[in-house]
Amino acid sequence: MIEIRVTQSASNQFLASIMLVLLALVLCLPFLAEVAPSDHGTNLARSSSTIVIDPDVIDSEWNHHLAGYILIGSALLMLLSLRFPGVAFLRASWPFLFIAAGLYLLAWSDKEIWPRGFL
Repeated sequence: MIEIRVTQSASNQFLASIMLVLLALVLCLPFLAEVAPSDHGTNLARSSSTIVIDPDVIDSEWNHHLAGYILIGSALLMLLSLRFPGVAFLRASWPFLFIAAGLYLLAWSDKEIWPRGFL
């Protein structure tokens, strides 16, 4: 049987590096959104003066971004609860972010689906 031991300092360094990468991603998101082309899912007219955007794309992108932020928040809560014993209660609270996101997407995911009609 192979036994793997991880020292406390190696674990702390690993968690610190993960948190640093997540922080860098969160801080860079607004800049990446400005630079990245966002023509997927949109109908661009060939005229240089007229741009036609599908109104459903805005709602879809908002749902996508909200789910991403909830995923990042859940990961940060989980990492903080593992790193700092004083906030161990966070270990039981981060799944509720997924439940809240699921309820939000259940109610407002797409306006044209489900028998509930348009909201």
